[in-house]
Amino acid sequence: MSIRDMMEVLESRGPKFAGNHVFDVAQDWLDYGFSPTEADSWCEVGVWNPATAAEFQEAGLSPDGVRAAAERLVEAEQAEWTEEN
Repeated sequence: MSIRDMMEVLESRGPKFAGNHVFDVAQDWLDYGFSPTEADSWCEVGVWNPATAAEFQEAGLSPDGVRAAAERLVEAEQAEWTEEN
């Protein structure tokens, strides 16, 4: 795993993911054991913090699982709001 590859992934996702010090952020992702491809998958679903991604992963969730859970929460909230009005 190359830090340069991780930096490229984070920079491609923008400042929200790269932070002010992309080298440090990239090193954090690597320290948590993520490959650039894995980090990119987490970033795609809006997870920019490697510690959070690691917690999701330890809980048995994948990026797709997190996305699906978020979509279910939005749908439930919309259904509740519709029922109230």
